[in-house]
Amino acid sequence: MSSPLGIRIIDGDGHIFEDNAGIIAHMDSPYREIAHRKGVIFPPLDHLHAGRAVETPPQRDQRPPVGPDGWIDFLDDVGIEWTVLYPTVALSYGKIVSLDYAVAISRAYNDWLCETYIKFNSRFKGMAIIPMQDPDEAAKELRRAVTELGMLGAMMPSNGLAHPLGAKSYWPVYEEANRLGCCLAVHGGCHDRFGMDHMNMYVPVHALGHPWGLTINCADILYNGIFDRFPRVRIAFLEGGVAWLLLLLERLHASHETHFQYIPSSEFGVREGEEPSAYVKKLIADSRFFPRHRIRQELYLAQCRLVIVRNPLHHPGPLLLPQGLNFTDLVTQPDDLRKLLTVLYQRFNILSFQIGILRFHVLQQVVLGKQPHFAGVRLDQLVERFFPGQAVLGGGQALAQVGKALVFNVLLPADIDNGMLLFVADQGLL
Repeated sequence: MSSPLGIRIIDGDGHIFEDNAGIIAHMDSPYREIAHRKGVIFPPLDHLHAGRAVETPPQRDQRPPVGPDGWIDFLDDVGIEWTVLYPTVALSYGKIVSLDYAVAISRAYNDWLCETYIKFNSRFKGMAIIPMQDPDEAAKELRRAVTELGMLGAMMPSNGLAHPLGAKSYWPVYEEANRLGCCLAVHGGCHDRFGMDHMNMYVPVHALGHPWGLTINCADILYNGIFDRFPRVRIAFLEGGVAWLLLLLERLHASHETHFQYIPSSEFGVREGEEPSAYVKKLIADSRFFPRHRIRQELYLAQCRLVIVRNPLHHPGPLLLPQGLNFTDLVTQPDDLRKLLTVLYQRFNILSFQIGILRFHVLQQVVLGKQPHFAGVRLDQLVERFFPGQAVLGGGQALAQVGKALVFNVLLPADIDNGMLLFVADQGLL
């Protein structure tokens, strides 16, 4: 299915609640009996998740655990076509040190995920866990998960393993992914060993733990030439936002010039004459490197100049535009802003930008492949125009449904009188 706007929405990083009993039932003997008596099958994520007065929203709201039926209800409610499923507790599987147990639990989890979700509904897509502790066995399990269980690829942990993910010991995994043409993903979840082991407040631990694991492993993968050595490998870097990549590219730029380490001609990696940011941007353009959020516009913003633009709702502020974009006129009307959006999309594929405290998202018509239709209107005006007499939804809702229209990223407080500007894209709606 697609959203009411005719846009295909894919959830690329959905998480399930593991069913220990169900996973144990798929384990071979004697692992099954031992795990049944112990009741615990994965190591803890870290010591930082426990011993704190911290609750996530599902715990705080006392929501029951969600299974396949609840997941389908959620997909229907928000108009998501399908989701790619990742573990929650099993994010810690990289911390398993028993090689044979890592193989056994990986196979059991993958079999359980396939039986419980993938076979339940085709809108569930799976990412396997593979025993990276034994790379040859990991390659075998990746092959089984993709060719026999119908999974899209495998998740590699950003923390817990003996080596960062560009290490030569893991090359059999990349070689198999290259042969299969499947995807791999680096995912965080374990935040210890990052210099935060004694941090007493959890918000910075959670905020920094996810992106730091991605940053370290991405750098190691890039400079060990994984993308060049295995030309069909595609890797997603998940759960860390996008700013970590800007930090990495900014730091690599100078270090690549001043501290370059010789790479033998027979090896792969970012060469001395190459620019790391250009190298990464090409990987993104070739659909081989996937940060979690839209990244093209952020990479352009890393090389931009400052243009002052006044928006029609009297919220003056700087607008960062890429070099080469000649649009210096003051924006005073929705038509002007609409033209700006069209230029941003058509010339630079920019799908998001910010003016002052307002962030605007440009939506693509993905399914029909047509040029997007842009409009800039106030939320109250939109509702009054298309749905007379209906109340305005406020409260900064991230995704609010108003009749047939979807309002994306309403970021300001609920005070409509201060001028809330948003953009909606729908074929023929505006």
